[in-house]
Amino acid sequence: MSASNAVRGGVKRVIRTAMRVYFDKIEVRGWRNLPKNTASILAGNHPSGLIDPMVLMTALPKLELSSVAKQSLFHTPIVSFFLKTMRAVPVAKAHDPGLPADKQPTQAERKATNAAMFQTVADRLAQGVNIVIFPEGTCHSTYEIKELKSGTARMALGIAADGGTRVPIVPIGLSYSRMSGHEFRSNVLVDIGRPIEITDDLVALYTSGDPNDAHEAVNELTTRLERHLRHVTINSPNWADQLDWLVAQRGLPPPVYRVNTEARDNLISTHCVLRVGDTEFTRRTKVTSAGEADNAGRKLKQEAARVGYFTLSGAADSEAFHDSDWTLVDTIRLARRLYKPTDTELSLAQYAALTRSFVNVSIQRLNDPAFQKLYREIKEYDAEMRTLGISDQYVAMHAVGTDPLNERLHQMRSMARRDLLKTAVMAPLSVFGTITHAPVAALAVLVGRYTGVEADGDKSVEATMRVISGFVSVVVLYPAAAFASAWLADSALVAIPSMGLLAMSGYAAATRPIWKDSLQSIVGSLKILTNRDNVDRLRVRRGRLQAEIRVFADTHAPSPELRGWWQDPEAHDASIKEHLRQDEHRLWRESLVVTPESLTEAALMSHYIPLRSETKRHPKESAVLTSKQWPGNKNALVWLPGRNDSFFHVHVLDRILAAGFDVHALDLRRCGRAQFSVDGERVVDEMLAHDSYDFHEYFEEMDATLKWLKNPTDLPDSKFLVHGGCGKVYENIVMYSHSTGGLVAALYGADRGGAWRGAVDGFIFNSPFWAWNVAMYQRVIIENASNVGCPSDYALVKGGNPSEYSLKMHETYGFSPELKNLKELDVTAGWCRAVTDVQTMLQNQELKLERPTLVLTTQADEVLDADDVNMAGANLSKDGRRGRKSPIWSADLVQREIGSDLAEQSAHDVLAAPSAKRVDEAMTHIEKWMAAHFSDFYH
Repeated sequence: MSASNAVRGGVKRVIRTAMRVYFDKIEVRGWRNLPKNTASILAGNHPSGLIDPMVLMTALPKLELSSVAKQSLFHTPIVSFFLKTMRAVPVAKAHDPGLPADKQPTQAERKATNAAMFQTVADRLAQGVNIVIFPEGTCHSTYEIKELKSGTARMALGIAADGGTRVPIVPIGLSYSRMSGHEFRSNVLVDIGRPIEITDDLVALYTSGDPNDAHEAVNELTTRLERHLRHVTINSPNWADQLDWLVAQRGLPPPVYRVNTEARDNLISTHCVLRVGDTEFTRRTKVTSAGEADNAGRKLKQEAARVGYFTLSGAADSEAFHDSDWTLVDTIRLARRLYKPTDTELSLAQYAALTRSFVNVSIQRLNDPAFQKLYREIKEYDAEMRTLGISDQYVAMHAVGTDPLNERLHQMRSMARRDLLKTAVMAPLSVFGTITHAPVAALAVLVGRYTGVEADGDKSVEATMRVISGFVSVVVLYPAAAFASAWLADSALVAIPSMGLLAMSGYAAATRPIWKDSLQSIVGSLKILTNRDNVDRLRVRRGRLQAEIRVFADTHAPSPELRGWWQDPEAHDASIKEHLRQDEHRLWRESLVVTPESLTEAALMSHYIPLRSETKRHPKESAVLTSKQWPGNKNALVWLPGRNDSFFHVHVLDRILAAGFDVHALDLRRCGRAQFSVDGERVVDEMLAHDSYDFHEYFEEMDATLKWLKNPTDLPDSKFLVHGGCGKVYENIVMYSHSTGGLVAALYGADRGGAWRGAVDGFIFNSPFWAWNVAMYQRVIIENASNVGCPSDYALVKGGNPSEYSLKMHETYGFSPELKNLKELDVTAGWCRAVTDVQTMLQNQELKLERPTLVLTTQADEVLDADDVNMAGANLSKDGRRGRKSPIWSADLVQREIGSDLAEQSAHDVLAAPSAKRVDEAMTHIEKWMAAHFSDFYH
């Protein structure tokens, strides 16, 4: 590991620790929406400055992330160190408020910086690094999505236009339980939306050569991104969108906006005129700079749309019209809290989804007298609570029981018992940490309040300043305390334990504030004691409001699933989750290269091969030959799968058939389809499928297969290959094999191999298992287990655990687990000996094939070492030479390596790789090799 990687890893751990200390809970929803096997652009809303990328780094620890950050941050000493260490990419803004006027970059400097940014982003994405970007271009502590900048869209389209990978844009919603996460130990939800694909029509528009078309493509993609971001965030209404919806509902002409600016007396007067049919709405403001005028124009457009929406909907006289959007959303959030059963715990994701539903329904019912009455009563309830200095949580705790005071005291006694136990265990450490870190906490609060809160009340960087201040304070405090301890004890050995004690006590004070609940309970109880009648009145009002809100919500529920949700939230949520699961399953099925339906549509024909050898482990044990023939084909491909594998590769079937080769996939005894008898009975234990103690036992079914392929009589009229032939005269037979199937094929085709080996005219090996890829000590155990007394059926490795390799492949290829198990199989001592015996014969050059041979490998192999396989493969050739440089028409060994990178990955099975490009690359090698040796196969 390089020094830079070590430093980067250390910084990541510091950031993740800081986030876990600062936040009580970081919840992630939508893991399935992250693209597999490719890097992507993660585009999020930006409510909390530098905290946002640090939250993503903590929430998505397995992803390699690189953030795009404004250039001024790279001029701040501590922040700059973190940004550069984490490989952040600077972007230059037209006006960067973080830089003084004389430091603002010129147009040429901005152009050069941003050109370098786009190139760096493209390079990082090609390397598999995900790019984090906040397309709003600024952080803000408001319930809205600011107008998005076009850079994210230009980034994705530019990469696609230059011939790069189509990089998906993944919308990321960050929702803090306290606005902008400025409150210590608050919670945050990371909501991952469905990726936005870069479609052919957008790329064609962007690359048409017409600047207007390119601008249209960028705008269209930016609009799609904004729409997706709104689905994963909690927003105040986008009044322009709401107005568009309203006029469409009313059949009115679409809104027309006109923004004008006029400079006078060092001020720029900006006004927006909105026309809907014959009605006009105008909003005005004055600013001092052109940049502010642009922002003012966008803001005025929203204000004009808001006025237009309220007026046209008949709600201009409502109380909500005169409130700010912030007050409107906060009131709706309180309505959501009243609606929820008091004793029901919701996840952050459920809270967010419920809040979005409440906001959407409320905006569409602004002119409803029932809504206006509820809205006014909720505000009055909120105002009375604020007057008493208590929250809805306290009132809710007394919504049950006839005597709220006794109920409260009972809860206090229960809480006190819990606190007593906590105190006995954690009090000393937590109290010590609270005292020693009090200066750090106080300084963080002050710095956050005075440097992180803007004049207009925006708190989007308050949390960032708190974390930075706390980090700097700790860096200063710990060494100072260590030095002081060493000086007082007159021993340097005391320094390290004192720093460790400080760290543990600080963490305990932050994450286990054992007095917090008790203090809150006492304060709340005192207020209840002194205002008992008022709290009783609020409790009654709360109950009435709750009933009215539930009736209103059920009446106007946006979907049947939400109707009556409050009666049984768990059942309703289970139903919604089931619908989501079904949707995800449907999307997964739609993305599959191979599906159960496509396997059925392939119309494969299977015949059972009866076995008579003494190595049968079950009376009904047989092999299965699955075939697909095309009229006119004169060649046959015998397909031998590997361990825990079977033929499901119908995505390449047509290409093989079109190349003039019929396909005959042989499931050897106990493998794949042969795990079951002709009447469906399982003939081998699931964990022992594909087990064998001597690969020579497979020669019986391989002889039967080749004999059948050389018999041109009619196809058998039963399910068994006893009588009849394949119905054709094949000119050439090629044996294709994968992984351990390669050992069986090489053993059968060698000089001392199977009886019908002379019928095989060529061999194709796909990542053959010609060398163990394990540590030396494991190899010694594997190769010698049988020699030291281990019985053949002894399981060196027990199966049953999930197979990461199979599960990863199953994300792209929807094969049946009966064909390829999603669990690891038992690895027996006998099977290891069988594998080792054939590998030893290969190393001793005892497996000369004397036939044209193609070997395909890849450095992306998750099971084998490609270099070891290629080196061992040379022992197949006549003269022992490797075939990497051999021409494709060579009659001896030809070796080809399939490429792979993070964007386009190959795999152990090169014909079942995650990337269609890599599968095509492997198939192209196979087709060219076939053409070189069997040139008349094209018809």
